[in-house]
Amino acid sequence: RDVMSQDCPSVEGSISLQQFADEELLPTGRRCYLVLDDHHVAGLMTPHELRAVERSRWPAVTVREAMRPVDAIHSISPDLPAMEALDMMGREDVNQLPVAVNGRLEGIVSRGHLLQVLQSRAEVIGS
Repeated sequence: RDVMSQDCPSVEGSISLQQFADEELLPTGRRCYLVLDDHHVAGLMTPHELRAVERSRWPAVTVREAMRPVDAIHSISPDLPAMEALDMMGREDVNQLPVAVNGRLEGIVSRGHLLQVLQSRAEVIGS
């Protein structure tokens, strides 16, 4: 709960990967997007999923086709210790994990932010 982001942007699954890259990912530098399908979370889109599709195909492939489907994503509880979340990211080779309560998305935990928090805590405790 302490390290999750609650402002994860969303993107419609019907847009092309080219449009996603040009209008969402590249201008903002954000690394994680919830994919909406009829106003419901259908999956997660990150640079990893984008890179998995050959760039020449980006104009013809939709975000929905390239996303990691929600049923393929393990969500975590907001009460899970940060180190356990980091271990899970390593085991599952993901950089973000959705935080959910009773199936309702509460936020996203990213590996980068989690590592920054842990480093800051180590610096403060170590001094």
